[in-house]
Amino acid sequence: LLDAMKKRNIKVTFFVVGERLDEFSTLLKREYDEGHEIGSHTYNHMNLGKADSAAITENLQKTQNKMEEILGANLGTILVRPPYGSVSDTAKSTINAPLILWSIDTLDWKSRNADAVKEQILNQACDGAIVLMHDLYDTSVDGCIAAVDELTKQGYTFVTVSELFRRKGETLAAGTTYTNAEKNGIDL
Repeated sequence: LLDAMKKRNIKVTFFVVGERLDEFSTLLKREYDEGHEIGSHTYNHMNLGKADSAAITENLQKTQNKMEEILGANLGTILVRPPYGSVSDTAKSTINAPLILWSIDTLDWKSRNADAVKEQILNQACDGAIVLMHDLYDTSVDGCIAAVDELTKQGYTFVTVSELFRRKGETLAAGTTYTNAEKNGIDL
């Protein structure tokens, strides 16, 4: 996926699971060095909608600490993608970062089929959409690349989540969930 995005000069957002960062530290460094946005997907795929405030804070801090240790950089406030899309009022009031959900679920983890991933993206693509995928499956990567190439022909551009909202003139707020950027036709 990184090779394909580099070839197409596209930057995306990767939400990483902290407990896997030692195994994939080289990949994390490459994502960061190539200008992709790095966000948290918790340390151990914790269901944030069912956790208490202390557990949420500890889990997310542990993830960010591990990311910063590997990258040798202070990341500041990073985006959080709650596993399962599960968010509670406790999570919203605890997490001092924007919570990113999605408007297009490729169901790639379930289908493991590149054509199905591509079709899910193409059938739901629209201005301001956020696509959920899991880059650990080859079928997801292949489906993504095919969809990106087709959508590029249609005039779409691809950006990180933060850049998407910046271009729409929207400021992301801590503890707020986002599924897409406003379809307002604005592109700053």
